[in-house]
Amino acid sequence: MNDPSPQPTGDPPVSDQDVWDAMARMPGYLDISVEDFRQLYDLAREQALERLFRQLRAESLMRTDIEPVRPLPCWTRQLEAWRGRD
Repeated sequence: MNDPSPQPTGDPPVSDQDVWDAMARMPGYLDISVEDFRQLYDLAREQALERLFRQLRAESLMRTDIEPVRPLPCWTRQLEAWRGRD
């Protein structure tokens, strides 16, 4: 059995037994080895991530309707008092 290592993206590791159990749950006959499945999975995941990041743009993540937080005078005095303790 292949000992899965954690994926750098945080995906849970998939063991050979996980693959065998999943294939057993599929109806019908599936003619694929665990190694072929892993290669297929890796290629499909890589393609999906590339597609996702090709479509991702900074402007879709940025917000323009945010107002900056301004410190209240009492916060400023408290911060100055804490700094004076050093």
